[in-house]
Amino acid sequence: MRNHDPNSHASRQTSSGGFQVISGQPAGEFQKVSHISGKEDTGVPVMADLSLGAQRHSGIRLFWVILIVLAGVALMVAIALAVLQWREEASDSVGEQVQLTLQQPPDSSNQSSSYDDGLSTEEIAAMAEDSVVGIITASLSSSGNGYITNSQGSGVILTSDGYIVTNAHVIGTADSTGTTYIPAERIVVYFHDGSSVDASLIAFDAPTDLAVIKVEVQQELTPAVLGDPDALVLGERVVAIGNPGGISLSGTITQGIVSGLDRTVTVGNAGGDQIPCIQTDAAINTGNSGGALLNKYGQVVGIVSIKMGDSYENIGFAIPMDLVKSVAEELIAHGNVQLGRVRIGVTYTSITEEMSALYGIPAGLRVVEVDAQSDCVGKIQPGDIITAMDGTQVLDSDSIDAVLQTKIAGDPLILTVYRADENGEGYQNVAITLMEE
Repeated sequence: MRNHDPNSHASRQTSSGGFQVISGQPAGEFQKVSHISGKEDTGVPVMADLSLGAQRHSGIRLFWVILIVLAGVALMVAIALAVLQWREEASDSVGEQVQLTLQQPPDSSNQSSSYDDGLSTEEIAAMAEDSVVGIITASLSSSGNGYITNSQGSGVILTSDGYIVTNAHVIGTADSTGTTYIPAERIVVYFHDGSSVDASLIAFDAPTDLAVIKVEVQQELTPAVLGDPDALVLGERVVAIGNPGGISLSGTITQGIVSGLDRTVTVGNAGGDQIPCIQTDAAINTGNSGGALLNKYGQVVGIVSIKMGDSYENIGFAIPMDLVKSVAEELIAHGNVQLGRVRIGVTYTSITEEMSALYGIPAGLRVVEVDAQSDCVGKIQPGDIITAMDGTQVLDSDSIDAVLQTKIAGDPLILTVYRADENGEGYQNVAITLMEE
């Protein structure tokens, strides 16, 4: 029995067993808000004193005084309304709208056999080395004299104007409860040419162990070419670029193959979800976190995040780039992740096609319990079988996720529900509103 909703904390593992996060230091959960901010006018301009003296000035009548006062009040109301409208519009626009693109592998049908094998490792390194950065986080010393290094990791440049993606655990430290991250006081980015600049934290997402930071530089940066991880095949050659051991070994390149696809592992040190990752035998070490995993065409297909424990060798994992893309875009635009962070509000057991044939009941999700806070109250009851959502058949958590990943809290959802009636069976469509995760 599983408590839906696939993104709920109840369905997460709090420990990854033999897995370990691989930055220099554990991390932690930042507030899911954008750090892009500005000053906001909070006051209403004060009108000039319009006091009425006991004595009338020559030529001014009471009528005109009253008219001036009313005009002043009307102006104040208009200004107040304008300020409120400005605040509302400002709150709806937290950050920029950045559209990232995943490129498909080149069409090799008309290429030579050598190109079918992709680029050489040297060519991949030359293509991608400027797009991978080193990251050092630091906090003020207890004496207040300078900074002390917290962790060292890696990052990948997403845009020419300075947006960089990395792991959430690279830029923060897990708190004592292990459920949230405390952001570092200072984040410094080191480029391939040896230059460095301070970065600001835009936002982070602990469930996917991803964070976006931004640097302000005069020259345009070299963004990575992003690739589609769904095009990967088992055994395909891949290259990892990062900073194992820190900046002293910056830009280290290791090579291996795709050892596995859709490996479900728990990411991060705090509040991480189980997500399907790319497994590789390319050497991954402390400091590689947040770095690039590239396919044989030099496209970044994943962000390195996890390795197996010390008793294992050459088993590392990267967060697939399609997930990285969607999370990064939302962090930049909204300061948090909204898509897919919803729940229906029911606990269920799965009825498979085999069970359906055996017991003569529809396949789907048999409702065990309804959350008293959900919109399902009074519409769904224990014993009901949910067979479809928005017209798509649902049998398990994967099929539910496929429907909910494009939804946000407050969106409507149509449930097709089977409930036995006096005639033995009956179907109905039930409209509900999705809850926030």
